Amino acid sequence: MKGYVDKLYDINSIEIPAEMLETHIDEQQVEAAMQTLGLRYAAESEADTVAEGDTVYAKADKESFPDGRTILVYTGTALPGAEEAAKAVLGKHAGDVIETTLADKKVTLTIAKILRRTPVAVDDALIAKIGVEGVSTVEAYKDHIRAKLQKDQNMEQSKMLVKYIMDEMIAKTTYVYDEAEMEAYVEEQMKLYANDMEEDDMDYDVSEEDMREGIREQTKQEWMVEAFAKSQGVEVDQSAAEEQADQMIEMMQLMGEEVPDRDEMIRMAIQDEYMNTFFDYAGKIIEKKTGGNSNGNN
Repeated sequence: MKGYVDKLYDINSIEIPAEMLETHIDEQQVEAAMQTLGLRYAAESEADTVAEGDTVYAKADKESFPDGRTILVYTGTALPGAEEAAKAVLGKHAGDVIETTLADKKVTLTIAKILRRTPVAVDDALIAKIGVEGVSTVEAYKDHIRAKLQKDQNMEQSKMLVKYIMDEMIAKTTYVYDEAEMEAYVEEQMKLYANDMEEDDMDYDVSEEDMREGIREQTKQEWMVEAFAKSQGVEVDQSAAEEQADQMIEMMQLMGEEVPDRDEMIRMAIQDEYMNTFFDYAGKIIEKKTGGNSNGNN
């Protein structure tokens, strides 16, 4: 598909909405993490009667499970195919026999053991026992959790902002191409996707129109990042791209994968370099907008 950028939009003029630059730590997530900590180090004991949250060890009848395996029924977790069995064992005792359904199969279970996990108190003693470097109190551990949540938010925020900048650049840059040729290219790509889906026995998870628009956007993206990279004085070393493509081809051959055309692999290697230039520049914009570490306003 032939085309090129007529006028590259100024990436530095993109206005990022203020709300996209903000991050907030949900204290409920912090408290949930503390509760999970209590469960992780929970004390285990055998119980007389099955209560919700217990793990039930049971023997199945030989007809249903001839290998005599021990069946574990988790009453605190909704596992697919085990919901009915989880309800059936509630209130039962060791030695009780229950007829129920497990994985769409009628089964008779004899309860052998009931295991109960009792959460421990999350206090300074437990925190010190865990052995997180520099963390020895409950409040320090909460700060540790907040830092992890913040780091995760920063990563997600960075991805979101890069996508926003990319979308703005694609939409506001102008291009020169033949519309009929673009439509023919879209049709060609749609047929390739359809063949791949059929071979993999997969269904589309997006509408046909969204796929068509995605192909158009992808094509414009390639033109845009190439123009952007060149505006930054970046020229890809053709021999380096060929070497990278040959290495990828060799690796794919060793792994038994289908290898694309070499020229296409070289084109992809060059495109990757253009894309990296764009990502690096966008990253610097994001770093500046978010105060240097994508923390935003907390």
